[in-house]
Amino acid sequence: MSGRNAQDFYPTPPQAAGALVRWWRWEVRQAPRAVLDPCAGVGCLLLPWAESGSEIVGWEEDHRIAAGAISGVAAGDGLAILDRAAEAGSKAAARSILGEGVDLIAVNPPYKRADRWVKSATSAAVAAGISVAAFMRCQWIDDGETLGRSVYRHSLVPSAIVRMPWRMSFNGGGADFATYAWHVWDGGRAQDPDDRPFGGGCLTYWARPALSSPEAEDLWSRGAALSRGEDLWQCRIPGT
Repeated sequence: MSGRNAQDFYPTPPQAAGALVRWWRWEVRQAPRAVLDPCAGVGCLLLPWAESGSEIVGWEEDHRIAAGAISGVAAGDGLAILDRAAEAGSKAAARSILGEGVDLIAVNPPYKRADRWVKSATSAAVAAGISVAAFMRCQWIDDGETLGRSVYRHSLVPSAIVRMPWRMSFNGGGADFATYAWHVWDGGRAQDPDDRPFGGGCLTYWARPALSSPEAEDLWSRGAALSRGEDLWQCRIPGT
């Protein structure tokens, strides 16, 4: 696939995508007006938000994948747009770049570039005064120093970690050896990590698997087929 290494394209499983929506409803309560996924693929992460009533905005750097995605996902370099928002110079300008109604950036970043994506997403969220949730392996935090990762020291301390205590499959094959979590930052209440002893305020939650809609399951299965390298045009979303 052009624009993204096929090994870095792993669509978000429906139960994991839905877990963030359920946690947000329970903990934050006020639904986001709009949710942005800057690395959207076919839209698996965004669909549960659309089903819950939020507007959705997505960018996908691979034009062929974007052509088969759900409505609301367009071709675009999400990383570059996040960087533009982070450097906008004012909250109004950053919101204008991301989308006026966007209250949450939600992203399942390519694992090989996760640090870059998280730093750009959190920087953009701080600039716009909104929140960000990134879906990554639980040990991403633990491996930070050994792999030279600095996002927690140079960006934001997370506000919450929502763990998925079960192993899941991203491409319809065997389950991943790792467990995953949503790492959530509240960009509207950004503080210098040096002013927060022990990274205070970070809570851990445990999600439970739950049924997802047939539409979400179908969308993920098509994304999983693309992840396995199956022909793109045989996996297009109905109606696109």
